[in-house]
Amino acid sequence: MPQDFTEGGFQWAVDSSVYTVRDNRTAYIKGKSFVTIIDGFLVSPNVEILQVKGHDLQFTHSDHNPVSVVFQLQ
Repeated sequence: MPQDFTEGGFQWAVDSSVYTVRDNRTAYIKGKSFVTIIDGFLVSPNVEILQVKGHDLQFTHSDHNPVSVVFQLQ
């Protein structure tokens, strides 16, 4: 993705402290399975990001961990 993809006041809402996706070809093994962050929100300039939280559920029921966000419209 180009670095200027979010020009025009758009911004990303991402919790960089929680991995959001894992390799789903095998069962999840903490510390061994491939994990990374791909989930978040692209937010328009008229929206203020109040909170972004990744939920580390250890990929219990999915190959993704959920991300929640609190917004305020401007």
